[in-house]
Amino acid sequence: MLREQQKRYLDKVDDGVEILIRRGKTSSYKIVPVSDSDTGIDKKHMLRPDADLARAITARAAVGGSKGGFEKNV
Repeated sequence: MLREQQKRYLDKVDDGVEILIRRGKTSSYKIVPVSDSDTGIDKKHMLRPDADLARAITARAAVGGSKGGFEKNV
């Protein structure tokens, strides 16, 4: 039932409704929205977008500048 109506349940969670799922007799799960603090990464370690862009490499550089039809497959 959860799989078939997952959008409905997630919409309820977004509206603040607490959803609990029971699995068997001993397991229960709670669906909650993910917040910034749930990422596990301290914000001081996150790079600004411009720093990320400066560090990024192109796909061509990643494959060593190979031209063997690479552009056709991307």
